[in-house]
Amino acid sequence: MPLQLIHTSAEHLLDRQGSGYGTVARSEALSRILCDKLTALSSYREEAAGAGGAQYSYRVLADRGSAYHVLTRVQMSGADYSGRACHIAHHLILTAGEAEAMSRHPARPTPAGIMLAMEARGLWKTAWCGEPSFLADVPAFCTEDVPDAAAQPTWKRLTGHKGNARAFCTPQYENDCVLLVPQGVCGADILHLLHEGDWLTHLRGWGHTFTTAAAETDSFADTHRMACTAESRRLLERAQDAGHPVLRICETLELPQTPAAPPPCKPQQEPAPAPACAPCRTRTQEAPQPCDRHGTHLRRHRRHIIKAACAGAAALCLAGAVWLLSTQGKPATVTIRVQQQPQGGAANIIGNLAELAEQPFDAARAETTLTSLANQANVCGQTGELSEVTAATLQECCRLLLQADNRAAHLARAIECAELLGVPPASLAQLYMQLSTHGTTPARWLGGMEARERAAWAYFLNGNPVLRDSLLASFSPYLSPFTATAKP
Repeated sequence: MPLQLIHTSAEHLLDRQGSGYGTVARSEALSRILCDKLTALSSYREEAAGAGGAQYSYRVLADRGSAYHVLTRVQMSGADYSGRACHIAHHLILTAGEAEAMSRHPARPTPAGIMLAMEARGLWKTAWCGEPSFLADVPAFCTEDVPDAAAQPTWKRLTGHKGNARAFCTPQYENDCVLLVPQGVCGADILHLLHEGDWLTHLRGWGHTFTTAAAETDSFADTHRMACTAESRRLLERAQDAGHPVLRICETLELPQTPAAPPPCKPQQEPAPAPACAPCRTRTQEAPQPCDRHGTHLRRHRRHIIKAACAGAAALCLAGAVWLLSTQGKPATVTIRVQQQPQGGAANIIGNLAELAEQPFDAARAETTLTSLANQANVCGQTGELSEVTAATLQECCRLLLQADNRAAHLARAIECAELLGVPPASLAQLYMQLSTHGTTPARWLGGMEARERAAWAYFLNGNPVLRDSLLASFSPYLSPFTATAKP
């Protein structure tokens, strides 16, 4: 269920005594650390792109080992209790699971699309009056209110052609970039550009953070896409010096062309397909046509050849050993050394995960590393450097660690992933518990846990005595209540 926080200037505040800017309403489940981070995102930027209207941003924040996707709208809100001009910030907070569900929804809602849907329903707070309070209701936005992005009308109006909406699908702009927009383009127009562009991407923009009102102090590590005007000279210079591309939104926009695939070789010049690779055998030599799966077939074909070569090498080594034993009068000692071929990034991902589990705990470094490893696993799975099963297992393991909570089933699944990947389960379990308990007390970690979940912890710990003793050595205040009895 999405959470909320509203920040503005008021005579009475919710989380502290006194008056001024602060939180006037929020969901009770929000932690103090997350509230402080949201407060830092609640300022109105006077000289940013689209100044004078609403400003929007989407960022991902970490709290106690979990990732939260934050959709923010900030606007001027007239006069406050003292008669001075003030602004109001309204934050909508989604968990990582809710964001993942949105990325798979058939309606293809993007972060910008949800913000536009709330705008259409009038769900964003534009002013505050009354006493501070906790929020129990949830914004009743509907995915049906997300604007239809199939025709990309905003890209067509601002750049002359709707095809330019594929900018975020091109290698140059798919990761991070600066959107240089003309003067007079409002924040809502920038939001429509982001929605229509992300609508075409695989993840619908989830994970690619943005702001429609970039400041010179914004970091590309936290905000991937920043919208600004030509007046933001220092931001543009910093982006160019750091190698971040600038996407100029103008009527003459022309995206870089994707290199065309080389034409297929003539039939008489193609080597005969190897009999071991069934997919390649199905391709006729009379009319070779490019195929989306051809790269996959070639990779499978290479794997067949490598497996056959390895099997042949092993057979030769075994035959040599037998020959030495049979021709010598005394037993011979045979040492066979196998030199492993480097596997590049694919091997490094699992190695880096194992190294992270063994290193001294650092919450910020762990969250950054796990996010990076999950992204690398996704890329390697798409390129074929990792099998689909291995890539999915790696991503699930990283996701479970990033969302580390107090559920025994999640820890058990993370350990299963570690065993499949060859990562020491005990070290990964330690990392999971460090992320799960970071910044929280045993009473808070155990508080509200139902009897069924306590029984699950007891069953899990007492069924793994070696792992139980290892975890109790470091997390006894958290886990000792579960070690008295096991689930019958």
